[in-house]
Amino acid sequence: MTACLALHLAQAKHTVAGVGYALLVAAKQTNLLFVPLVWTARAPLKTWLVAAGIALATVLPFAVLAPQAFLQSTVLVFAAMPPRTDGFSLWTVTFNEAGLQLPPLLTLLSLAAPFGLAVIWARRGQLDRALAGVVLALWALFLTARQSFTNYHYFAHALLLLLLAVRLAGQEQTTVPAKSDHGPQLH
Repeated sequence: MTACLALHLAQAKHTVAGVGYALLVAAKQTNLLFVPLVWTARAPLKTWLVAAGIALATVLPFAVLAPQAFLQSTVLVFAAMPPRTDGFSLWTVTFNEAGLQLPPLLTLLSLAAPFGLAVIWARRGQLDRALAGVVLALWALFLTARQSFTNYHYFAHALLLLLLAVRLAGQEQTTVPAKSDHGPQLH
């Protein structure tokens, strides 16, 4: 649903889309990975100002009133989580099989390349490729997270289906049927 909203907002040109952008980004940390999809939009400056204002108004009070608690609950909590033996990730395998805990930096590094590609493609206005980068970044996150479960991976698979739909929709818009003097032909 989040990805669908991000895709819809990427196509929106109205100022009210700024409200959607802001709420999307402010709702959850992992939604920041969807920002490249929003960047493909060629929205007016007013839309971006609305988005920035609402996002800041939503998040800033928590960050200002209790900065340590905000940092702890949005970032540091994930670094301190032990691998769960019932998880489904590289962390779980290495922990269960060898008793090793992988460095937290592995997760960040695994996100860097696909997220970077998503940003590059988004800036070029290539929505389908930007979505592919987001899908890869989320999947990298799930594969390397300390607590990742099967349903997380289903989310990545659902995004792959959404990517397919976006690609097919793009092909329909650019495909021109060939003219034939012989009428419809069966093959």
